[in-house]
This record gives sequence, C-alpha cells and structure tokens, in this order.
Amino acid sequence: MNTFTKAVLLLFAFTFISCDKDFNTLGSDIVGDEHFNFKLYDEASLSSYIKSTGPVQTNNLPINELGIYNNPVFGKTKAHFVSQIEMVNPDPSLGYNHYIDPIKDSVYVYIPFYSTLESTSTDGNRTYKIDSIYGDSDAKFNLKVYENGYYLRDFDPSTDNQSTQKYYSDFKPTIDTYKGSQLLNTGAANENTDFFFDNKEIIIYKTNGNGQYYDSENVLTNDPDKYVIKERKTPGIWLNLNQAAIKTRILDAVAQGKLYNNNVFKQYFKGLYFEVEENVANQISFIN
Repeated sequence: MNTFTKAVLLLFAFTFISCDKDFNTLGSDIVGDEHFNFKLYDEASLSSYIKSTGPVQTNNLPINELGIYNNPVFGKTKAHFVSQIEMVNPDPSLGYNHYIDPIKDSVYVYIPFYSTLESTSTDGNRTYKIDSIYGDSDAKFNLKVYENGYYLRDFDPSTDNQSTQKYYSDFKPTIDTYKGSQLLNTGAANENTDFFFDNKEIIIYKTNGNGQYYDSENVLTNDPDKYVIKERKTPGIWLNLNQAAIKTRILDAVAQGKLYNNNVFKQYFKGLYFEVEENVANQISFIN
C-alpha cells in the first residue's frame, strides 16, 4: 500500500547586471529600536487542558511504532502493527512435496531499526546507537506475531475504488477478530516473551547448510571463536518463525496456485500481526 509521488522541479536562473556602483542600505529606517512599540499585556488569564483528538489514520506511514509507552499526563500507549508481505519471485517452482529440516532450514523476519554507526573495532565489530527509542531500551516486553486474517485493501470500495483505503488507530478490535490462533515467533525468549530493542549488530555465520560452522580454513569447527562471518546486518527485529506453520500455510499452498502472483497471494496470506504485552506494569520501551 505504498504511494509513490513524483515531483518535477523546474529551476530558472536569472542573472541581473547592474552598472550602479553606488551602494545604499534599504529599509534601515523602517524598524527602529522600539520593536514596533510592543508592550507587555498581562491582564489576561490562560487555561490549558487535555482533549482527545480521536482516532488517527495509521496506514501508509513512513515509519511505524512498536512497544509500550506510559506518559504520566497523556496515559499509556501500546503500539502494535499489521504488515502485508509480498513475494520477491512469484510463482516459485517448489514442487509438491516439501520437507523442512529444523537444522538446515530457517524462516525468519528481519526489520531493521533506524540506527547510527558509532564505532568499528579493529576486528570489524560495529557499535550502533538506535534512534528514536523512548524509555528504557533494555526493558523487556512480550512480542507476539500471528498471521493476520483481515484483508488489507489498497483502495476504498465505498469510493468505487477511486481513493486509497484508510485505516485508523481504533481498528485493533476488528483486526483481533481475524487474528490467527497460532503463535509464529516461537524461537528464543529474546524473540518473544523477553523481547527488547537490542542495539547489537546481527551477525550471520558461514555454515555448510547442516547447522555446522566453517572456520577461516573452510574446515568445520565447533569453536565459536573460529566461526567465519558471512554477513553483518544493522540492529533490528530478528525473529525465527515457526517452520511447520510456514510450511503448511505457504509452501504447501503452491499446489493450490496460491503463490501464482502477489495479488492472489495477498488474498490468501494476509500478512503478519505484531502485538505487544507488558511484562512489568508501567515499564516503558517504545520505538518509532
């Protein structure tokens, strides 16, 4: 549901040539030291109060929020989000009999944070600072990922599909009605029940595809100090998803033609729902 806007800017350059060599100061007598004769007026009293603005539009945002924020004045905010996914290569040739090896194969979600590289050590390890975190970045909360069952339309049928569909911040009860029952992020505790905004870079090591690691001599090793780094990623949400669930919902759907193109796929698999819950009352950990 991304909207791309193209803007064309026409830049005209004008050159003025003047033969006047006498310079004058313009406007020097317009504003003096009196500052328009402003005077202090202290006979009025002002009052302020909090007023709810009601639901706000939350789709097609350039950035999304996640976490829990408790403001002593404005109250508590819990930020969840729903995201549709698309295939990079539609209509894949996967065959009809699929088997996922829990050691060889993995299914994961990676969503990078906005972060700034602060330093790089001599051995290549990088230190980052995550931007736009409110509260305690080490505070842990329960992050749950489910399959979303509500179809996120691109266009509004009430306008004969002439305008984009808008979704608002009070739409969660509707999404919950269609939420899948199976938890998908079933990996380590720091990926679900003890999730926090980790500022460490994500390192992927070189393996033989069977869960064994290579050293610099391309020899298998069990020594973590000798693992060869294959790829480095900036800090972000990294979640290992339930392999059996993804196999059933996505890989096995090839036989029914559900992966023929992204239009068909999005009608079938309607995305992922990220939901947060507190572990400790009034604990703050929020990012945008």
